[in-house]
Amino acid sequence: MTLHEKYGGTAKYAVGLWGYSRKKPDLTEVDASGDPRQRRSHGGYLLAERTLFGLPSDPLRNLTAFARYTFADPNTIAIDRSWNIGVKWRGPFADRPQDSVTLAWTRGQLADKYRQTLDTPARSEQMMELAWRFEVSPWLAIQPDYQYIRHRGGDATAKPVRVLGARFDLVF
Repeated sequence: MTLHEKYGGTAKYAVGLWGYSRKKPDLTEVDASGDPRQRRSHGGYLLAERTLFGLPSDPLRNLTAFARYTFADPNTIAIDRSWNIGVKWRGPFADRPQDSVTLAWTRGQLADKYRQTLDTPARSEQMMELAWRFEVSPWLAIQPDYQYIRHRGGDATAKPVRVLGARFDLVF
């Protein structure tokens, strides 16, 4: 998409739908035999991403904002809605133009049926995430990741969790 503004960054918008080809077990309902009732499971998403600004001398070094909304079948999936917003700073240093730093917040709304299965249900699980992807070589990038999660698993009494992880990207 081309934008006619002082800074001509890029934008991406997407809409999608999905569905499982096989039926999935209901979270709470059972049939006459006591087995979980089988249901069709489906969902979808909306995505918006927009470059907010870039450096005039190097437009690939930029700041991008993103937002996502997902929805799913509340009968078969524990998180029936989620919201995700954040920013990504690409090329935070002039000598590291391929690096990127991302800060994001996610809220996963718990389906009512899933909440019925919990002793102390929360309304949602929330997470803050900070990641730094740095390119070690043209064929290897490493992305350390820190996550802070509230109400993990939908448990209102669960203490917050801190998670450290890493992702490795190999290009062949």
